[in-house]
Amino acid sequence: YQKQSRNCYLKALEVDDLQVYALFNLGVGAFRDMKMGLAEKYFERTLLADPRRGDVSYFLVRCRFAQQDLEGVVEAAQDLFAWIETNPRNRLDAHELKDLESILTQVARAEIAEGTGSAARGAAQILVDRIDRCAYLSLLSLAILAEGDAAGALAQASECLNGCKEPISAECVFAH
Repeated sequence: YQKQSRNCYLKALEVDDLQVYALFNLGVGAFRDMKMGLAEKYFERTLLADPRRGDVSYFLVRCRFAQQDLEGVVEAAQDLFAWIETNPRNRLDAHELKDLESILTQVARAEIAEGTGSAARGAAQILVDRIDRCAYLSLLSLAILAEGDAAGALAQASECLNGCKEPISAECVFAH
């Protein structure tokens, strides 16, 4: 049935190349088949056809992460949270939010380990702003340090040490 439905979606695109549901469902099919590059193209076309479908950005995060496009992950996550802010009904379920948190943490840590900070800083900033400020301030500090800004890193680490009431993590002390 999957092959038949894909054929129907492809036919629908022959008639209307911006048919949102066909584009989205072809993206989901490619995603399930682990064809992340193809899935990403369908999801991007879905957003072009209907920019209000910001929920598609969640799939873009996952596709880009699978392809190790770390800057693209951060960009799609920023778009996703911008979409969430536009309407109170726009939201992620708990498992999607946990998945997104895990991906952003991995992006930040991978870039920090490599000594680059651009995607690390973006990912850590999203984690601080959207997930858990105190839990991720030290990660943001390390990302800023990876970019070469020691003073900025120290300021973030100090904010973590002085502004968060929970027990201080070893990472926060290390960042400071």
